[in-house]
Amino acid sequence: MERLDRFVKVLDFIARHGRQGVSLAQVGYAIELPKASLYRLINDLEQAELIIHDTKTNRYYLGWQVFTWAALFLNQSNFVELINDAVAQITARCQLFAYGAIFTRGQVITVATASPRAFYPVYVKLGTSVPLRAAAVSKIFLSMLDPEIAQRFLQNEELEPGFWSPTPHTLTVDQALGELAEIRRQGWAACRNELEMGNSAVAVPVGPLEKTWVSLAVVAPTEIIANREREILDTLRDVAQSVEGPLELAQAIDG
Repeated sequence: MERLDRFVKVLDFIARHGRQGVSLAQVGYAIELPKASLYRLINDLEQAELIIHDTKTNRYYLGWQVFTWAALFLNQSNFVELINDAVAQITARCQLFAYGAIFTRGQVITVATASPRAFYPVYVKLGTSVPLRAAAVSKIFLSMLDPEIAQRFLQNEELEPGFWSPTPHTLTVDQALGELAEIRRQGWAACRNELEMGNSAVAVPVGPLEKTWVSLAVVAPTEIIANREREILDTLRDVAQSVEGPLELAQAIDG
């Protein structure tokens, strides 16, 4: 079990660095393994095509086998299909970018996105990990946790340099923790220029669901969010309520 745990930690660490990739030294520092054990583990992951090594940059990235498994999972998951339908409804009604995220193992992962027909920049990419401190969907999830657990998750994220870059509007850890009670009371969260200057977001939870927590969000230029916030929130809440029952059922079916 210990070896499996190491495999998961390494894959998770590499995945969270995306296109930047990671060096062997970064992996060793993060996982704290003896060099011999680290070399064997990395070699095994390469042989299984779970990671790939770019010899030009000497950095490691997720491999094609991960992509294959992810595609198969998405095809078989009623749960993810329903979240896709939900964000598509939101975008159709608001004509703004929408996405759905889940909270798992202390991370917020984007599982569905939808863009309007008119040209908009891509705000959140499918499968990316969203920062806990600077995203509306993340604030929703943190508000559902015990404050001490939320604080631990936020502090752990601070130990991952390079995962994301704060803006001048990004809240400190203490400020983010101070927001959670109000978010929990009002049932929605906002991110205003905190993840990317000029763009903001609002999000609502679905549920709470028994197993996997889900949040739905709309992202747009800050001025649009400010002018249409109430309308967007009404749409998000309406869709979240309509999909709650089907998602509960899908969780039971998907296991």
